[in-house]
Amino acid sequence: LISEDSEHIRLNGIGTSYLVNASPNTPVDFFLILIPVADQSGPVEITITVDDGSGTETSEASRSFILNVTPGNDAPVIDGVPSTTEVDDIPAQTTKESTATSAISFSVSDKEGGLIKVTATSDDPNLVPDSSIKLSGTDSNGDLNLSIGGTATLNMTITPVTGKSGDAKITVTAEDSEDTTTSFFMLTVTSVNDAPVIDAIEP
Repeated sequence: LISEDSEHIRLNGIGTSYLVNASPNTPVDFFLILIPVADQSGPVEITITVDDGSGTETSEASRSFILNVTPGNDAPVIDGVPSTTEVDDIPAQTTKESTATSAISFSVSDKEGGLIKVTATSDDPNLVPDSSIKLSGTDSNGDLNLSIGGTATLNMTITPVTGKSGDAKITVTAEDSEDTTTSFFMLTVTSVNDAPVIDAIEP
């Protein structure tokens, strides 16, 4: 839980031991920094020992206390990359004008499990309105109910506005009760040639 090294235990901010030149009957103040190992929680006994170096039976004195490390929340993970900032994690996608994309697969997981809200939005509503982004794998509210350490695979399809082409940034967000993870990708809608139009010919 707390390794016995200077990365996790620091007396006076330095390391696991500290040498001081103390005057007789004069208290010396110390401060102790304890850094738990990542993703570990629970109680741990910490013992502080003072040794005056005399080598006698009374050269040492020790005091112990219990440190309780409480578990913290881990942010959801989108497609294997945990982050609280935008990450270009889902590959760029391309579709033709007026044509829906094929299914875009990605995964969402959470170490603690529970209810995860997943949303997808577009930065260009004239090309890709949010309503044209469809997620499958969530309920009607966009929620996932994950078991502890569980992972869910979702599929997304995007239908651009008819006759429009260009680029849109699609942002996918996974949110648990405390943290939010965001990933984005670029969607390119390529233009297609439109057939000529002949107006009605009067007889």
